[in-house]
Amino acid sequence: MQLAAELEGFFGASGVDLVILTEADPFLAAAVIRGERLFAEDSYLADEYDLYVLRRAGDLAPLERERIALILESRPEGCPPSAEKFRVQGCGRDPAGGGKP
Repeated sequence: MQLAAELEGFFGASGVDLVILTEADPFLAAAVIRGERLFAEDSYLADEYDLYVLRRAGDLAPLERERIALILESRPEGCPPSAEKFRVQGCGRDPAGGGKP
């Protein structure tokens, strides 16, 4: 938390997200490396790691698309994709069995 606060002050940003890329979801890691690299002690090694991250995300892309399709199929009709994640009230089928949202 202290590092994030110091980085916010240094860059004049209202928020800084810190992620340990080696532990991050492959698609989050891919999104992160698409951003601007601020520092690399060894540019060549950093570029190699970027390629590794992109290959890993690319290899898993078909499985991610299938996972998203399954999530969307299980979503109650008429509800936005985020409704179940955030437990939106009144979205989906009536728990009493009325069948209407």
